[in-house]
Amino acid sequence: MKKYTLHAVVALASIAIFGCQTATTPQANPVAGKYLGTLPCADCDGIKTTLFLNSDKSFNLKSEYLGKPDAVFTENGIYTIENQLITLKASADGEKHYYKITDQGLATSDQQGHINTDENSKDYLLKKQ
Repeated sequence: MKKYTLHAVVALASIAIFGCQTATTPQANPVAGKYLGTLPCADCDGIKTTLFLNSDKSFNLKSEYLGKPDAVFTENGIYTIENQLITLKASADGEKHYYKITDQGLATSDQQGHINTDENSKDYLLKKQ
């Protein structure tokens, strides 16, 4: 009888220990993807911008200054999201870029999340592809 009691105790302990563990699956990152747009530029025809937000919170940002020779720049780094504000932090120099998540895409913003809301606001958007 003691043998069966010991097996029952071991079985119940195993269920209590291992049965309470839940498998964790990685959460899908809804903002991950490729974003494109041409942003306004004071002294060129526009800044063709391609932004890759990866699911591992890394990014790649390519900025091509249209009409300017040899004016293509790339940055890589990590990003965070807080209150619908994406902060890109470049690995090389720590420079930060800010984008606000909107229904239309990602809008360039300041670090408080303020975006352009005038009639040209669509010019400051990167759209998900």
